[in-house]
Amino acid sequence: MADLLIVEDDDALRDALQEVLTRLGGHEVRAAKSGQAALSAVESGMPDLIISDVRMPGITGTQLLDKVRTRRQWRHIPFLFISASIVEEVEREIAALDGVFYLRKPFKVESIQEAVITALKTSSRVTRSDNA
Repeated sequence: MADLLIVEDDDALRDALQEVLTRLGGHEVRAAKSGQAALSAVESGMPDLIISDVRMPGITGTQLLDKVRTRRQWRHIPFLFISASIVEEVEREIAALDGVFYLRKPFKVESIQEAVITALKTSSRVTRSDNA
């Protein structure tokens, strides 16, 4: 079981993701409606994975990533970005980042579960090798 933080400004999608990942994945799932709320959530407890929309009002998903990566103790937290409207150039930039995964909306339940499992497995290998 992992501690997941969902950052999504769409209430219905955020609630659905929280329910699916809790019920089917057995994860502890917290949710934030904005990038600023996500930073507060990370302050209160470091998640194993942040699942974030890319385009949100205020702090965007990529700005959230930048803010998280500036804190030494948070640098290893993997990100899974989800977005419906993103230009190819930004998608390529996201794909090139370490510890960052991407899933295009709309997606199937199986796809989000698989992406979460992949992100968690990959990050645990990186964390173990960083600590060795």
